[in-house]
Amino acid sequence: MLVTDVRGFTVLTQQIDQGLLCQVIGTWFREAGPLLTARGSWAQKYIGDAIMSIWVHKKGENTQEMAQILRALVELVRMTATLQARFGLQVPIRIGAGINTGLAQIGNAAGSAHLRTTRLWAIR
Repeated sequence: MLVTDVRGFTVLTQQIDQGLLCQVIGTWFREAGPLLTARGSWAQKYIGDAIMSIWVHKKGENTQEMAQILRALVELVRMTATLQARFGLQVPIRIGAGINTGLAQIGNAAGSAHLRTTRLWAIR
């Protein structure tokens, strides 16, 4: 799992026009999704100013999967760095990231009748 968020987002919301802010964050989300998918992300969840991306790992493919996650992160950082010039911002847009590995169970927790889960394999 890769989680990225815009650093200093609250301060940014106070510094630029709300319409421009919507354009910037909308562009970041729209360009990040295909970028992450191209590097093998199984799904993305957009949360405020953050993106949670999930990769499904299979036994024996951990090294290749981790390399794809790191490549996706590098590409996301590069794309994010272009936003300042593209939107004429006075401050750069920066992101922070965290990678979590291990087993996870995901699915609809609405009730046992609707529960579908996928097991994600650990990277070790």
